[in-house]
Amino acid sequence: MLYLFYGDNRDKARTKWHAIIHAFQTKQPEGMVFHFDAENFAVTQFEELISSGGLFGEKRLVAADNLLENEGAEEFVSKNLESLISSPNTFLFLDVSLSSELVKKIEKAGGKIEEHKLALKSVPAPFNIFVINDAFITRDRKQLWLVYQKALRAGVPEEEIFWKLVWQVKTMLVVGKQKGAVKNLKPFVISKAEHGLKKFRIEELEKLSRDLVVFWHDSRRGLVDFDLGLEKLVLSI
Repeated sequence: MLYLFYGDNRDKARTKWHAIIHAFQTKQPEGMVFHFDAENFAVTQFEELISSGGLFGEKRLVAADNLLENEGAEEFVSKNLESLISSPNTFLFLDVSLSSELVKKIEKAGGKIEEHKLALKSVPAPFNIFVINDAFITRDRKQLWLVYQKALRAGVPEEEIFWKLVWQVKTMLVVGKQKGAVKNLKPFVISKAEHGLKKFRIEELEKLSRDLVVFWHDSRRGLVDFDLGLEKLVLSI
């Protein structure tokens, strides 16, 4: 099945998106959640997740965070809607804005769609999750910790903060190693990564990337407390 949450009311759409992920993890403790965004889209892995279930019958959920900003991913999804919807796995998409043509195609194919719009006179929430990335690339530990605390007070889940840090580290590594035009990344994303590379060496980013992976797996196994471990990571950057 395919679910899509989109619209300019980012907070409400993201809240619904997270609610489904949380419900899945609660009801399917042995299930697996695969995270994708615009920078880590891989056709072969996506094709595998469409066509096959878990090795031991465990349920699988694919959580796609603004994945369709990637032109290649948008084209792939558009061409494979029937397979995505009939897949034994669940595909959960979250995107701010999509072409009306793609939305209609998803709806016509049988996907479940929710559009979340801001009220005409409403004021967007004061907290923007992407300030986490902005604070990270400046390598200002105090500012990053303050933003982290503000995000928690605003109700942002710790896991979302974690995946934003993972995304930023990975993006900086891609831009730093390719040293030139990077396919599928928008200019402002590349520009921000290049700014961050003035504060981090590639070796430091590679170690941080490994630390984040180890932390994630250790927290899933119950070896470390996720909340305390994440704050410790933030203070170590």
